[in-house]
Amino acid sequence: MQVTDLFPEPHLLNFYLKQDPVIRPFFPLNYQNPADWNSILSERISFPADIRKTVHQVLENQNRGISPQVDRNLEKFKQENSVVIVTGQQAGFFGGPLFTLFKTLSAVKWCEELKEKFPGVNFIPVFWVETEDHDFQEIAWFRQPEKPVTSFNQSQEDRYLQIQYRKVPQVFESYLEEIKQELPKTEFFEPIWQDILTSLSDGSFSGSFVSLMQKWLSGFGILFLTPADPEIKKIGYRVLKTEIEAGILCNEVKKQSGLLIQAGFTPQVTPRTVNCFYIRNGRRYGLEFTENGRILLAGLNETFLPEDFLNETDSRPESLSPNVVSRPLFQDTVLPTAGVILGPGELSYWAQLSGAYTALGTPMPLVIPRTFGLVCEPPVERILGKFKLDAGQILLQPHLIESKITDETGFQAEKEFRQFWKNLEPYFIGVQNMTGGIDPTLIDSWTQLTGRTSQSFSQFFDRLEKTSRKKKETEISQLKRIRENLLPDGQWQERSVSFLYFLVKYGPDFITAVYNQMTCDPYFHIFTPSPKTKQENM
Repeated sequence: MQVTDLFPEPHLLNFYLKQDPVIRPFFPLNYQNPADWNSILSERISFPADIRKTVHQVLENQNRGISPQVDRNLEKFKQENSVVIVTGQQAGFFGGPLFTLFKTLSAVKWCEELKEKFPGVNFIPVFWVETEDHDFQEIAWFRQPEKPVTSFNQSQEDRYLQIQYRKVPQVFESYLEEIKQELPKTEFFEPIWQDILTSLSDGSFSGSFVSLMQKWLSGFGILFLTPADPEIKKIGYRVLKTEIEAGILCNEVKKQSGLLIQAGFTPQVTPRTVNCFYIRNGRRYGLEFTENGRILLAGLNETFLPEDFLNETDSRPESLSPNVVSRPLFQDTVLPTAGVILGPGELSYWAQLSGAYTALGTPMPLVIPRTFGLVCEPPVERILGKFKLDAGQILLQPHLIESKITDETGFQAEKEFRQFWKNLEPYFIGVQNMTGGIDPTLIDSWTQLTGRTSQSFSQFFDRLEKTSRKKKETEISQLKRIRENLLPDGQWQERSVSFLYFLVKYGPDFITAVYNQMTCDPYFHIFTPSPKTKQENM
């Protein structure tokens, strides 16, 4: 099934995958065109040697010793013929939702494919860990199929506190216990649970995410970069300083947004007058220009003259943090990025950035849509077969399950009663007319009797439906299981189910199984987990 089948025609991703000429002003290069790859490679191979050396040292500090594959890629990164394929995500609990795994493996798969096409270039997968974000509730949850989301709530007093500075509180132990009870108890449970406990030993949520991802994906050679490192901030600082001095990103993104609107698309983001954050005591505050030209710290009601503000940040570049608009340019100033793996929402706001890349003199990488898919477990696959359905049908026709459930009841009380009463009603009306001709004072009595009769019939039809449903409840239950596995709460599985569940259910081979079934083609993949496991029944 093509990804374009799942997105409505107006969605920018649809036009991008088809490489419709309408998207060319927003994405000058085509990731499907080898000539465009040659173009970006020639630019990125000339990446400044001093920056490459500094970034390599940071990557060494954050990744060395994870695995032989990681160490080999660290060595390759130093070479001038090396470029990176970048993806990234927030530091979600226990590795985050399933699509985080898909994005990460997409970067590895693309490096593998590009190496075959351009053997003289080293392609290295890099995961940009978004630890400076402060939206804690977006990451603080766990979910497995057929069960509700289990969220961890913290005080809203620290709503500006960056995730990297959030410490694991003692009350988190009870939350962990809740997750522990939910997870399937397979042969893989104990070692994976120990991984989780070990990852939390430094007491930080973001540190736990990085530790788990590095361990579980160690064999794929991915380099994880936590960009809050002071040396990384020094390199990317020029992007943020330029924004404060000249507002280049704001102006260019506004221009591009206007072109998007003219082309019939809706811009994904609205640029701020200053597209970065200021960090104080681990808290991240938005910046805006006031009408009199001063810089305002959102949420603090403090203002500064721009020159005074820059004097401080010049001495402390780590006090600034990129926002959604500036992060891509910050990233590609720090890394020799040839391609970037994006989801549909990210792709939409990258369409607003090409003018900013040009204005800052930074090569815009080729934009590669991430892998989309779901995991169809064997029991669900068997149920689908029973009803002559497939997973792709469920995604293309999300109401199909509800229709099937209705069909399976065998009897619909409301529908059947309406038809029955429609046939019977003329007789009641006839008696009413006859009564009026004989004794009009009896019409009220007949009307009341008619109402009670209608109600009694309706109740009887309800009883018939309940009896019919009971006979069919097994089939209905199975159909609901399909829905709750593939479209929990009406959302795609990849966005709402944690990949930890599948890892515990099927073991480390699950990740390899997904990778082996993954392609670089724009398909919606239906992944089958490795069946050779000692596991609980669903």
